[in-house]
Amino acid sequence: MKAIKISTLALLIASSMVNAAEFNQAGTLLDSNTELPIDGTLPVTFTIYDGEQAVWTNDRILDFVNGEYSLVLGQKKSIEDKTFASSELTLGINVDNDGEMMPRLKLSTAPRAYFAEVAGSIKGQVDLESLAINEQIVIDENGQWVGDPTGLVGRSGIDGLDGVSGEPGAQGATGAAGATGEVGAQGATGEVGAQGAAGAAGATGEMGAQGQMGAAGINGTNGANGVDGTNGANGVDGNNGASAYLIWLDAGNSGTEADFLASLNAQAGTSTADTLYQTWLVDNRLTDDAATFQRFQKESVFGVGYNETMFLTTVLYDGSINGGGGITAANTACQTEANSTSSIVPTGTYKAVLWSSSQDLEDETSVFSSSYIGYTNAHGALIARNFKDLQNDLLAPIDTLVDGSRKYAQKGYWRGSMAQHNCSDWTSNSAGVGYNGASYSTSGINSTSGATACSQKRHLLCVRNF
Repeated sequence: MKAIKISTLALLIASSMVNAAEFNQAGTLLDSNTELPIDGTLPVTFTIYDGEQAVWTNDRILDFVNGEYSLVLGQKKSIEDKTFASSELTLGINVDNDGEMMPRLKLSTAPRAYFAEVAGSIKGQVDLESLAINEQIVIDENGQWVGDPTGLVGRSGIDGLDGVSGEPGAQGATGAAGATGEVGAQGATGEVGAQGAAGAAGATGEMGAQGQMGAAGINGTNGANGVDGTNGANGVDGNNGASAYLIWLDAGNSGTEADFLASLNAQAGTSTADTLYQTWLVDNRLTDDAATFQRFQKESVFGVGYNETMFLTTVLYDGSINGGGGITAANTACQTEANSTSSIVPTGTYKAVLWSSSQDLEDETSVFSSSYIGYTNAHGALIARNFKDLQNDLLAPIDTLVDGSRKYAQKGYWRGSMAQHNCSDWTSNSAGVGYNGASYSTSGINSTSGATACSQKRHLLCVRNF
C-alpha cells in the first residue's frame, strides 16, 4: 500500500474566457509499511468529488524522484471553473491502481478564485469599499480578509517547539493477524543440550527375520584330557605260535633241537640253511635280505625281542608339531617319550609315523625296518604279523600310550598324506587340515578317520626303528 504526504497544496484557480480552470498539486509518495520514498514512473488517477459524486477525473503518468512529484491539474484535461462554486470538493488520488488513498484531500478555493468567476465579464479598473458574498463581507474597507478562513493557505511558518508529550493513550484493540511472513534464513545450530533422562523401555518389538550366517569363529582351545577309563579285562591268551624249531621240522627236516641249533651254524648255501631261509620268506612275506634273515634266526631261537614296538604319545600336538618343527620335531617328540621315566617300551630309536610330501609310509624303509615277527604295542602284545598287515589288517587297535595305559576310542593320531592334508608338512596350525588315524580301529595305518583342522590337537604314532 502506498501513501501520499501532501507537502504543498496550492489551489489557485485561473479562469479564462472559455470558463475553464487549473491548479497545482504536489506531494511525496511513501511506502506505507517502511515509510521510505518510492522512486519510479507510475500511473496516477486524479478524481474531483462533490460530496461523493465524481465530477472530474484525469489519468496521468508521473515521474517520482525521491518520492516527490508536482503537476498542474486541468492542464491536460480542462476543469470548468463553476466546479469550484461548491464548498464540498475533495480530491481522490489512486497510484498504480493500488486503490484510492483515504481520506481524500479537501479542496478550498482562495478569494481570487471567486473573483475569477465574475471578473471575466468586467473590463477596466474596479474600485470597491468592501466585498460581500451572499451579503457576508469577506474583504473589509481596509482590504483585509474577514471571511471564513477555512481553506486559506498561507506561507509556511517556522516550525514551532515540540509540545509536551501527552500521556500514553489507552491500549488499542488487538489488530487482525497480519499475513505470514517469508521464512527467515536458517539460524546457526545451537549447542547440544544436556543429556535428557532415559525414557521408559519400549515394548519388545517383533522378532526380525533370520540374518545370514556369520563367518566361522576361531576354533577354541582344546579342553583338558578326560580321566582315563578303567582298564578292560584281559583278553583270552592266544595260541602259542610255532617256534623256529617246529617250523624247521614242518619244512621236512628231522632231528632234535640240538640238530636244529647245529643247522644254524651251517654255511650259507647248504640245504638246511636254505630250507629255513625259504620258510622265512614264505611265512613273513618280506624282502630277500640275508642280513635280515640272520636276525630272524636269532629272534626265532632265542626270543631276543626284535619286534618293532609302537605306541601313542601322551602329549597331544596341533598341526605345527611343537611350533612348526615338522617331521624332525615329531621324531624328537617320540624319542623323548620313549626315554621318559614313565616309559615301558624297549630302548631304541623311535620315529613318528607321519605322511608328508617327502615321506611315503607305503615304503617300508621310510620309518620302519624289516620286522621278523611283527609289530607290538607297549606291553609287547602283537598288533600286526608283518608290514603288509600293519598297513591294512591289524590284529588289535593301536591304542596304547608309552606308559602302557590305553586311550581306546579317545582322540586319534595324526596321519597325513603326501599330496595334501598334512598341515603344510606339519609346520602350520592354521592352514588347511590333516588326515587322522583311528586308534580304535583295526583297519591299518593306511586308513583314515577323516580330516581335522590343523588347529586341533592329536596324538603322534611312534615306532621303534632298528
